[in-house]
Amino acid sequence: MFRAYTRATRLIRFNGSGSAYIGLSRSGSEVPGTIRYGQRGICAMTPLAGLRPQRLADAHNAKRFKKSKHGKNKHRTGQSHHVESASSGFEGEDEEEMEEDGDEEWDPSVYEVQMESALKALERSFGGLRASGATPSVLDTVHVSAYESRLPLKQVAQVIVRDARMLEVRCFDPTIEKEVKTAIEVANLGLNPVADGKGKLTIIVPKPTRETREKLKKIATEEAEGTRNAIRSVRRKAMEKLKKESEGMPKADIKSIEKDIQELTDLWNKKTIEALHAKIKDIDVI
Repeated sequence: MFRAYTRATRLIRFNGSGSAYIGLSRSGSEVPGTIRYGQRGICAMTPLAGLRPQRLADAHNAKRFKKSKHGKNKHRTGQSHHVESASSGFEGEDEEEMEEDGDEEWDPSVYEVQMESALKALERSFGGLRASGATPSVLDTVHVSAYESRLPLKQVAQVIVRDARMLEVRCFDPTIEKEVKTAIEVANLGLNPVADGKGKLTIIVPKPTRETREKLKKIATEEAEGTRNAIRSVRRKAMEKLKKESEGMPKADIKSIEKDIQELTDLWNKKTIEALHAKIKDIDVI
């Protein structure tokens, strides 16, 4: 089941430095671990197998939770518990219980990374939408079939800006000039490179017409919508996982996690819209 560590701090106690904690497994045994912080506070708590209680000897006044006969947590908020002696250990029975426990922490960073990856993919795609004259990013989406592989252009050539409308591509290996030329032509960028036969290609980047601008805006909008769909898909997976594993959790903790998930979704949707608006503005500049 989920452990709502981001909100339900009553399930843990901290050591003096604030970088470690002692939580509880389903069986009620203590489980030590480390804490990782994010912008909004605690974002992950990782159990550490084999960490003995004397390492956290400055942790005091914990509120202990034990399971009832039916597997439900009973909150004993009126009691405090001090760290036991090293002889009780975490390397034997308790550690085994921790491994069998199967509890997972609610770690929002897991889903945030997936949402951020979707936005980064969009930004790379935007780089291939030519609208700002001759810039190396125009060729970011070009991949060259060479050396029995498919490689990004930047790995086999250097792209240089000659002026506002001209790019020069210098192949590191002149023998693959033909492959580089073909890769640029088939990349659907509307560019026609001219090779000099010595590993250097010249590309004239035409000024986009009004029709081209509108087409680019439409493509950008569609790609942004695809990114928003990807972010919603991550949200859906998070909510499904919460629904599946929240049995026995307090309703307040469930609501808190749902709020976290929605906040992440809103944040990355907002960033996606901002990236789209910036791209549309860029298209209109030239």
